Amino acid sequence: MSLFLKFIQMKREDLALQRLSKAEEIVQSYAQKVLDEKTKLLHTRSNHKNISLFDKSIQTIDNCEINIEKRASYFFLSIF
Repeated sequence: MSLFLKFIQMKREDLALQRLSKAEEIVQSYAQKVLDEKTKLLHTRSNHKNISLFDKSIQTIDNCEINIEKRASYFFLSIF
């Protein structure tokens, strides 16, 4: 492989790593926002009339979070 083609390949890899790094930053930012909002919501638990419904809602949020994490890990494992 010529030196030029090696250079192009290195640049592609660098760009891919930069994009993955940026995507990871975005995901971590959103994950922190979700955690912050969920914490705020949990602090209002005693204010709700139907605690059972509230708990089911929190459980649904938790299940969605778990499914998103599973899909993300599957996606990244399938890439690499």
